[in-house]
Amino acid sequence: MRLNQKLTPILSGRVIQAVSQKGEVAQITFTDESIMTVKLSKPIPDNLSRTARLKVVRQGGTCLSLEFTDNSAVELELEEEGSCVMLRDANGQMEYAD
Repeated sequence: MRLNQKLTPILSGRVIQAVSQKGEVAQITFTDESIMTVKLSKPIPDNLSRTARLKVVRQGGTCLSLEFTDNSAVELELEEEGSCVMLRDANGQMEYAD
């Protein structure tokens, strides 16, 4: 998988505070109160740490890989290749959309 060069610099260093999923829509909330919404074809993996600090994001096809500073990683299976990831800051302003 290739490094997502747009999302990595935005998310690098952020810490996950909470994770939730309703149907195919998952929300990952970070400690800075930003929220990443992801449309998934499968449930969020159980090994997604709720206190992990992001290091890099990789993406290939429908796979989105989140890699953390503790050398752990989790792969999310996107619903489709595009239009599945959106990130808004604490004020609701769009930071990233794909």
